[in-house]
Amino acid sequence: MLPPKLRQKLPAHLGDAVVGIGVILLLVQVVLFAGVFWIAPGPFNALWSEWLAVSWSNVIGGKVWTLITYGALHDLNSPLHLFFNLLFVYFLGPPLEQRWGTRGFLHFWFVAVLMGGLFTVIAQLFGLFVGPTVGASAGTMGLLAAWSWLYPKRKILVM
Repeated sequence: MLPPKLRQKLPAHLGDAVVGIGVILLLVQVVLFAGVFWIAPGPFNALWSEWLAVSWSNVIGGKVWTLITYGALHDLNSPLHLFFNLLFVYFLGPPLEQRWGTRGFLHFWFVAVLMGGLFTVIAQLFGLFVGPTVGASAGTMGLLAAWSWLYPKRKILVM
């Protein structure tokens, strides 16, 4: 639950889960950006690619938490990656959170991120691509799929 003063400053349609996910994504990005570019580039790059990003080698090496943690990271050289993920959460998240409740929304988010991580590892196993993967895109695409399923007649106007 958000503190009452913060809750009053936010738009009423934004639920706690939507705000929480947005805050986590932004904070992780700021900390990693500061770490990689200003504080300690070597250790923060290793943290990013070897301990938090999902890859076949990380999961086989016992770092199964990367199946979830990759969803809070984003490409440090592409702020648009984070921006568009946050935009999807902002527009698609509130009606889903209102329908499912905060707990249901968070459960769906984490399952979508986990499934995206598993798909990434399986795809790497078959050689479709290599290297560590980051981003909340699996979560946002899960939201898009759920939103499209639940609200098939609504339109999304982009640009």
